[in-house]
Amino acid sequence: MMSLFLRRTLFVKYEIPFKVLPVSTCSTSDCVSASNNKIPPNQAGVQNDVIGPPNKVSNLRPVVFYIPPDETTLEKHFRIEREKVQNWNEDFWIKHNSAFLKESNEFRKKKLEGHHSNQTSVSAEEMSEFYKSFLDKNWKTHVSYNFQWYRKNFHLLYLAVKVKISKFMKHHN
Repeated sequence: MMSLFLRRTLFVKYEIPFKVLPVSTCSTSDCVSASNNKIPPNQAGVQNDVIGPPNKVSNLRPVVFYIPPDETTLEKHFRIEREKVQNWNEDFWIKHNSAFLKESNEFRKKKLEGHHSNQTSVSAEEMSEFYKSFLDKNWKTHVSYNFQWYRKNFHLLYLAVKVKISKFMKHHN
């Protein structure tokens, strides 16, 4: 949350009006459940997008997109595409991070078994071997992800511009 001093400075000194929007409308346990099971929080009375807590595996914060009562077909298409991209991104990072955790745990286990001592952790130098090998093994996946991510976001940008132009034309006719 923005400090009172910063809010006053922005409002008074720079004359930037803003309103503080609710980040979530659910209790902590409901939000955690929602972020990990893709169940949206209760949206009663909410007139903005709602951002939930990070997913425990993907580390991404889910967004529940607000659906205005007068949503046009173009706006609906844009919202649905945003949801698809969000779900695609979430799925990628869940798979990626799960593989990373599994492989790093296996690496630690092998290293600790090979030490023949009472050592209980793996050194940062030893872990750097794992990080490099994991990145080397997955570089094609990362490059592919980046190209797809940019393509999907340029498409969303195109749709956002179409929505803005549509709203502009609607209000100026």
